[in-house]
Amino acid sequence: MKKIILLQIIFCLILQKCFSQVPFEGIVTYKVETVLKQENHPYNEYYSQKYGDTLKIYIAGNGNHKRKYFNTGNLGLDWMIYDQNKNEQYAKWHSMDSIFYYECSALVTKLEEIKDGDEKIVMGKKCNSIITKAFEPEGKETIINKFYFSGDEFVAPNTFKKYKDGYLDKVYEKSKSHFLRWEMELKYVYVIFEAIEISEEKVNPELFRIPKGLELVKM
Repeated sequence: MKKIILLQIIFCLILQKCFSQVPFEGIVTYKVETVLKQENHPYNEYYSQKYGDTLKIYIAGNGNHKRKYFNTGNLGLDWMIYDQNKNEQYAKWHSMDSIFYYECSALVTKLEEIKDGDEKIVMGKKCNSIITKAFEPEGKETIINKFYFSGDEFVAPNTFKKYKDGYLDKVYEKSKSHFLRWEMELKYVYVIFEAIEISEEKVNPELFRIPKGLELVKM
């Protein structure tokens, strides 16, 4: 009986801690490193310009976020916006006048593995990692993502439960935290995003509005 009461107390304390935490809101800046895996491959020009050298992610407490890419080149991304309420992701490429969007509930890959990875220090914080491995049948490509998180940049439970794309629903369910380092390995490229600055602050909600005047193209 005493054991049952003790377990109930521990469970209540865990719940109290989860619900007392305030979701992270602010800006995380990442340095970007792009490594091309095959010399003289036709996709090299695209991948060398796609992500640029710096990424800023503006994060709202409700899960909305905007990724702004810097120095991406003519073939690269300008920004991506995730609308948590609609569960849709919008993307603007530098050389195009259209905005492309898709529903994040759809899956185009098959999850092969999700597991805990190694530990790493990022910005002086001890980070654990989660690894996902998926197969993309159309391009016959294996995609490996590794996310490192400290736990300090708290994400409220169920914030991303509908975010199936990239299996981020499963990643956030395990991490309960925004990532401070992201390693992404594709067939032709390996990309690392590593946090170099974290600013906890109120983010202007106007940042998450989709600009008017541009054609919306559903993918």
